[in-house]
Amino acid sequence: MTDIQAAEARAKAARERLSSTINQLQYRLKPSTLAQGAIDTATESAKSIALKGATEVRNRPVAAAAVAGAIGLFLSRGWISRTLAKRKKATNDGETDPPRAG
Repeated sequence: MTDIQAAEARAKAARERLSSTINQLQYRLKPSTLAQGAIDTATESAKSIALKGATEVRNRPVAAAAVAGAIGLFLSRGWISRTLAKRKKATNDGETDPPRAG
């Protein structure tokens, strides 16, 4: 093989490697491939967080119940506020609760 033939063979191999690299980049940069990668990553993250959360709840049930209660109170704060306001208004208007059987 002459020097020219060897250079042509190296150039051909280099072109094939470059073409392969370009094809790989095109595949990796396709929107559907990127979206699927993001979905896979998010799914794995959610699974990991859920597993860690479940483990912590098993290890610290009182703390978990306290957090759940605090979240419940936070989410129902409007209802609680309205209920207390109605009760206060009823008390100020002279209304009393009916006698309780006891």
